[in-house]
Amino acid sequence: MRGRPSDLSVITAIRGALHRSLGSAFCVALWYLVLSSIIVAPQSVALRRPPLVTIPQANAGDREHKKIYYAESWKHGTRRIKEQKIKLKLDAQNRRFEAEIKDLSETYSYSLEVVPLAYRTFGEKLWAIELWEPGDQPPLLQTHDKSGHEFFIEDRYRVFYPVEDANFRKTGYVGIPLSAKRVFKIESFYCIVQVTSYRLDPKRWRVLESLELEIEFTNTYKLER
Repeated sequence: MRGRPSDLSVITAIRGALHRSLGSAFCVALWYLVLSSIIVAPQSVALRRPPLVTIPQANAGDREHKKIYYAESWKHGTRRIKEQKIKLKLDAQNRRFEAEIKDLSETYSYSLEVVPLAYRTFGEKLWAIELWEPGDQPPLLQTHDKSGHEFFIEDRYRVFYPVEDANFRKTGYVGIPLSAKRVFKIESFYCIVQVTSYRLDPKRWRVLESLELEIEFTNTYKLER
């Protein structure tokens, strides 16, 4: 069985055919076009998996990432929460997280969800956190309870955008750095959310491959301004 001709033999054969059929001046120009299209056809290169980014080591000393992003829910009241901390990891195999969060008396329950989103403008994949109470009510991590045309930047705090820059002109997102701490006040308790690590998908632009979170429910919090 004859072996596959080498790239050099193919190029040599093409060069000879061009010289026989065309004039030398025109041939030189055409020869460079042919050569640039054939030589070096790179082999498929395996995409390197991006490293796992851990927080806060990645942003030590960065004032923007040390900033606390604070928002108050539209729901005001005196209800307090059963204090607890939740650690979770989201990835392709575990796309959603759901948990029941009880109040201090353990007679009333909230629904905590971390769900995947597809950002409409660019189609990126990311996650968002929601807290619901029984009944047909708006999500508790929103700052207002009515839909409308008003825009509140605090309502974006519950979305985990795959960027570490809060500058809209650079990123195209009206959001906050992924690794920044988020503090939500609901009635008389707090929900504190911190990304502890994340990994971006190496094959798709601005797609989160995995996300690790620590979510704390507490009745006391001293806001650091």
